[in-house]
Amino acid sequence: MANVLFDTLKYAKRLKEVGVPEPQAEVQAEALAEALVERLASKEDLSKAETALRADLAKAETALRTDLAKTETALRVDIAKTETALRGEIQEVREEVQEVRTDLAKTETALRGEIQEVRGELAKTETALRADLAKTETALRGEIQEVRRDLKETELRMIIKLGAMILGTGGLMVGLVVGLLRVWPLPVQYVSPPAQEMRQTPPVPVPAPAVPVTPPASAATPAR
Repeated sequence: MANVLFDTLKYAKRLKEVGVPEPQAEVQAEALAEALVERLASKEDLSKAETALRADLAKAETALRTDLAKTETALRVDIAKTETALRGEIQEVREEVQEVRTDLAKTETALRGEIQEVRGELAKTETALRADLAKTETALRGEIQEVRRDLKETELRMIIKLGAMILGTGGLMVGLVVGLLRVWPLPVQYVSPPAQEMRQTPPVPVPAPAVPVTPPASAATPAR
C-alpha cells in the first residue's frame, strides 16, 4: 500500500490537547489514516487509469474515424448517384427541348409554306380579276361604241326621214336635204343592226338619196 502524507502522531497529539484520552486519540488517528489510504488513489493507479482512458479514447477515435470514413464513402457514393441521376435528367430535358425546337421549326416551315401558297393563290386571283376587269372594260367600251354608232345612225335616219318628208313640199326642201347631206359627210346606206337590235326594233328602210331636180320657177319662191 502506498504511503499517505498524513501525520498520525501530530493528529493524535492535537486530540490529546483538546481533552481526548491518549488511547482514543491514537485509535482515531490510525482509523483516519486507513480511511485516507483507502480513498486516495496512488500515482500508479492514476497512471493505469490514464492509460486505460487513453486506450479507450484511441479506440473511440479510431471507431469514430472509421465511422466517419464509412459515412464519407457512403455520402460520396450517394452524391455520385445523385449527380448521375441529375445529369441523366438534365440530358433528358435537353433532348426534350431539342425536340420542341425541332417541332417549332417544322411548324414554322409548314406555316411559311401555307402562307406562300395563300399568297400565290391571292396573286392568281388578283391576276384573274384584273383580266376579267380588262375584258369587262373592253366589252363595255365596245358596247358604248356600238351605242354611239347606233345613235349616230338613228340621228342620220331621222334626218333622212325628215328630209324625205320635206321633199313632198317642194324643190326648196330638196335643196335643203342636199345641203344637209353635203354638210354631214356620212355614207347613206342601210346598216344591218345586230341580232338583238333586230329582235327589239324592226329595221327602218333608208330611202335612196334623191336626185337633185331643178325646181320650176314657181317653186323657187318660198312659201309664206
